[in-house]
Amino acid sequence: MPIDTSVPYSDGWWLQRLHNQLRYQRTECQRLWDRYEGNAPLPTVNNNQAEAVRWFIGQSRTNWERLIVAAVLSRLRIRGIRTPVDADEGGDVLGFKMWKKARGKLWALDVHKYALAMRRGYVIVGRDPDGNLLVTAEDPRQMTAITDPADPLKVIAALKLFYDEAHQQDVAYLYLPGRILVARRDRSVLTPLLGNMFHPQAFSWDEEFIATEGEPDWLQETADGLPARCPVAVFENEDGLAEFEPFIPLLDRINQQILQRMTIATIQAFKQRAMKGLPKTDPGTGEVIDYNQIFVADPGAIWNIPASVEIWESGAVDLGPILMAIRDDVKDLAAVSGTPLYSITPDAANGSAEGASLQRETLTFKVEQRMDRWELSHELVAELIFRTLGDAERAVPGEIEIMWAPADRPSMSERANAIAQTKGTIPRYHALTEIWGMDPAMADRAMTALAHDMAQDAAMAAAGVPVPRPANGQATPPGRQSRPGALAPGQTGPTPPQ
Repeated sequence: MPIDTSVPYSDGWWLQRLHNQLRYQRTECQRLWDRYEGNAPLPTVNNNQAEAVRWFIGQSRTNWERLIVAAVLSRLRIRGIRTPVDADEGGDVLGFKMWKKARGKLWALDVHKYALAMRRGYVIVGRDPDGNLLVTAEDPRQMTAITDPADPLKVIAALKLFYDEAHQQDVAYLYLPGRILVARRDRSVLTPLLGNMFHPQAFSWDEEFIATEGEPDWLQETADGLPARCPVAVFENEDGLAEFEPFIPLLDRINQQILQRMTIATIQAFKQRAMKGLPKTDPGTGEVIDYNQIFVADPGAIWNIPASVEIWESGAVDLGPILMAIRDDVKDLAAVSGTPLYSITPDAANGSAEGASLQRETLTFKVEQRMDRWELSHELVAELIFRTLGDAERAVPGEIEIMWAPADRPSMSERANAIAQTKGTIPRYHALTEIWGMDPAMADRAMTALAHDMAQDAAMAAAGVPVPRPANGQATPPGRQSRPGALAPGQTGPTPPQ
């Protein structure tokens, strides 16, 4: 069945419009992904020596882009979900299990990486051919979407276009509110997927898929008033830019400085030599002397020159100023990107604790901004997951809340000091989750174990058995209590009968 693109806002019209948008988006995202992988663009060189020169220039590239992304990515972690079923401090344990069963940790990590490295990422919620829940993070080089200008989270239409190598087909999934359509195009040769313009006569709708999966029940308007949904969530980075994109000129300048240092060091390995006082012609024959044949630059060569000839050799260039310039540029990069300097250069690890705390604080604020920006998108994904599973009680728009792990990662000593300083001020459960950074499920287990230990201590005290304590005088940590009647370290038992 050929595709008609002439009618505005028809299925074919959306397919063509999204295809053209994806062609441009893929080009920009591929440029950013190359940098993230450490393949920053190289300058144009002479074709005669392109391979050798490009190899040398390539050694000067340092993958600062991945480090900037990793500094934020490693601190983005979801630890729970609150739903209308259970909205207390610990969150909805069963709802979070559903989220984790849908491989939430995996696709959340991937979509965050796509958004940080290539401006945006996408998540699709649906079912696999067997009818099971399937949630995937989508690469922006293969997917694009159009959102409502008044509500950036509301997806009007989305397209996923990829090459099916097994069937040698270009497959296009078109997502519309309450509907999913599939178009295919046979292709026998591996030509670039988006290198050509969209040709509607080359694609045809998959009638079998449309007849069976075109209008999934979990996307339709429900009796509870839930609107028809497009099963796609968009995660866009701040200002629509990759995390390192505003600093590309500075990144290129650092790589250029490193290239100049390498060039000078390489050239200095082959010092220039000159000789003063050598005759141009042979005094005996009058022929011009070819000194290239006489003075061979070989470790085993011996030069025989007159005593009056003076030898000159080029000196070494001081690389210190270049190294200092690179370090200054790296410090500027850390400052403007909000990346702690100790993450970029090990030398900064020896700085003051207060300075390191200030650097970490800037990164913490940046991570918290990403959490606030993507929280609504995660809530939409959770709603789609519950809706797909038929759990209407949890799939209530606006009633789902994402619980993030703390953006800061203090040391164990800092956490212990915070616990001591806040004792009697904040609840013990909050101390476990907000200071120790435990997940709600782990905090619940810790509270249960702590209650058991307290009951055990009370029983031992009532029986007159000393409560075992470690050498530092502190109470034994939860889960490490000895059995009733057991001897604590350092205690001696009664004298055995003679």
